[in-house]
Amino acid sequence: MREPLLRLGLPRWEFDPHFDLNYHLPQISLPAPGSQLELQRLVGDMMSLPLDHAHPLWRIYNVENYQGGCALVPVLHHCIADGLALVQVFVGDD
Repeated sequence: MREPLLRLGLPRWEFDPHFDLNYHLPQISLPAPGSQLELQRLVGDMMSLPLDHAHPLWRIYNVENYQGGCALVPVLHHCIADGLALVQVFVGDD
């Protein structure tokens, strides 16, 4: 997403000629013991950091060492999806 010159007008979608999937799917590891508390702290820290507007505005972190397995933590700009509709995308519709 690109902001218009001098922020006059609406942002627009733009093709990223340097797209690198590895940037968008980073792997990180929780400190031991890898409990829900450590994951919650990590997610809180991640959500306080702005997304880099030089890249497409999404990342999905593969968090290793979470309760003996892993967790996926999606970070998306609200311009991609927002609210209850986005929650339904991730949890499914039983």
